[in-house]
Amino acid sequence: MSALTPIQLDLLRLFGQQLPENDLVEIRKLVVDYLAKKTVQEADSAFDEKGYSEDEIELWRKADFRKKESEGSH
Repeated sequence: MSALTPIQLDLLRLFGQQLPENDLVEIRKLVVDYLAKKTVQEADSAFDEKGYSEDEIELWRKADFRKKESEGSH
């Protein structure tokens, strides 16, 4: 098992404190919002790097990428 990272230790210290439940909810929301924003930024960078257009992204949004079973493969 590997050692905890500095951020993991910081979070353990933070969540180890006696905080009101509403404070914990707000802190969790802040972390989720931060990670979501960072994910969007990274996706935007990757899309820019690949040169994807808004039209391509809109097509993907509307597409059905689920595999369809053929009728004879049961």
